[in-house]
Amino acid sequence: MISQGDILTADLVKDDNVFFSSYKGKYILMDNLDDKYNLSVKGRQEVFNTHYVYVTVVTRGTLHMRISGTDVDVRENDYIVIMPCMKVEIIDSRCKFFSFLTLSHIVNDIYERIGASNNVGIRCFCFHHLTLTKKHVELMTSEYNRMKLEHARENYKRKEVCLRALLSAYECHLFEKLSEYPEHNHYESTRQREFFQKFLDFLSLYCKRERSVQFYAEKLKITPKYLSNLTNMFTGFSASIVIDQYVAYSIKRMLYTNEHNIKKVSDIYHFPSQSFFGRYFKRIVGVSPAAYIKEHNRKAIIEG
Repeated sequence: MISQGDILTADLVKDDNVFFSSYKGKYILMDNLDDKYNLSVKGRQEVFNTHYVYVTVVTRGTLHMRISGTDVDVRENDYIVIMPCMKVEIIDSRCKFFSFLTLSHIVNDIYERIGASNNVGIRCFCFHHLTLTKKHVELMTSEYNRMKLEHARENYKRKEVCLRALLSAYECHLFEKLSEYPEHNHYESTRQREFFQKFLDFLSLYCKRERSVQFYAEKLKITPKYLSNLTNMFTGFSASIVIDQYVAYSIKRMLYTNEHNIKKVSDIYHFPSQSFFGRYFKRIVGVSPAAYIKEHNRKAIIEG
């Protein structure tokens, strides 16, 4: 089992040079846009993010990040989104930026509701980096500031519904022109990278039934040892850990919608029994399926 680190550290929350706000740990905002903040923000140690879609937009300067071993410079007008199951480290930050982190199942649900799920889907173990126009960044900044104002309001019964609506508006304006921007490629086109991408494709196809390293190695026509070498190269983890994290990520999405009871979810993922499923899920996520549903239930959120 690996540690389930939060994308944030206590040092960031204590940093007087950054605005920080979290609503129930589901919607997190941080920025240094106000004039009282300077460009320099203290670095953050590497953490493994299993829960959040992590978006950052740089409006001025440069942010140097390391994402699962890949060094990335995020410059003025750049937009970067880091999917779950990635290691993230802030090496050097000399920029004006805003960031928000949202639990991945909430973002997936918003994508489906605004009709963006056919064009983009959230997958773990990847990130996307684009350069937007100055005008588009100004629009995104305006939408972010609306979310920031809502965060500052005193809590009320349907505040989460409002935050979801504001995030939906942000995503609508983002995807309106997103296809016009080419993505920065941070990986060389190598045989190893091709195998890793095929592995993720196979995981998306077979994760409801297959959870063994041997199965995926055979699909790729490579040895289990070589597959683990590949996953270590691109994620820092063995193939068995990557498979477990991917399966848990997929299950969390299904539990969030709460369209099936726990036994049905167990059956869909072909676990030998509901109790085996519960132990498997708790080992990876840290809570039981029932506890996860109680905390993360789309119907309860919408109904307030």
